[in-house]
Amino acid sequence: MRAYLAGAITSSILSVVGAFAVHKRLSLLGDATSHISFAGIALGMILGLTDNLLAYLFAGLAIFGMVWFSRVFRLPGDVALVIFLMMGASLASIMITLTGLRVNFIGLLFGNILAVGWVDVLIAACLLAATASLLSLRFRQLFLYVLNVDIARLKGVNVRLYEVIVSLLLASSIVTGIKLVGVLMVTALLVLPTVAASALSPSFRSSLIYAVIISSFSTLNGISISFVTNVPPGSATVVTLLAVTIVTLAHRRFTKRFISAGTRPASL
Repeated sequence: MRAYLAGAITSSILSVVGAFAVHKRLSLLGDATSHISFAGIALGMILGLTDNLLAYLFAGLAIFGMVWFSRVFRLPGDVALVIFLMMGASLASIMITLTGLRVNFIGLLFGNILAVGWVDVLIAACLLAATASLLSLRFRQLFLYVLNVDIARLKGVNVRLYEVIVSLLLASSIVTGIKLVGVLMVTALLVLPTVAASALSPSFRSSLIYAVIISSFSTLNGISISFVTNVPPGSATVVTLLAVTIVTLAHRRFTKRFISAGTRPASL
């Protein structure tokens, strides 16, 4: 029951926050941040820490570092992400070696949501409440920030402030998502629900709702498959999410083709 509850909450957070990452063209952010968080988890094991405070700290520093690195050195966003991705993978490898291989690789790489505790559920619930409150109170400002930074500035939006807020939400949701689907697959829950939802609705507001529904369904289905087949829940979740995404993309393509064929003038 804790797994179902944590899965529903975490997948909802990742799908909403992922919408901002996808529309800001930061889809690789999940990979880069999760690998650096992996290094933080391993360092916590070396220091004898039982919680994920270092993972959250590493994730936050990584996201702010990528934004700063890209701005100061005038690098494209994807280049900065790749640099930090390689940095995170290297640091994680070093930290894992220093731990003496006392790391649950399967759980960290592919998720171990069946082992979540009530503390993890509480952290995820607080994060979801903060995300929902921000969306309800500042949706217009967030939408303008995602749409175009210059337009947002002209409308009086504090772009730097929303950059910090979105970065913190991304960092927190990615670390929380590692428990669900692991380091290697957390990007899937950030990106795929938005891709599938965008195929169903062109509206940003309604696509957020579709993304939450798709992500939650895939997660709960993945956990159920894991109970029955004993496969990693993260892998089962991502496979389900991929199937749903393919179906929605195919639906959009065939619907457009049908509409185009229906409006085409008859040949002589």
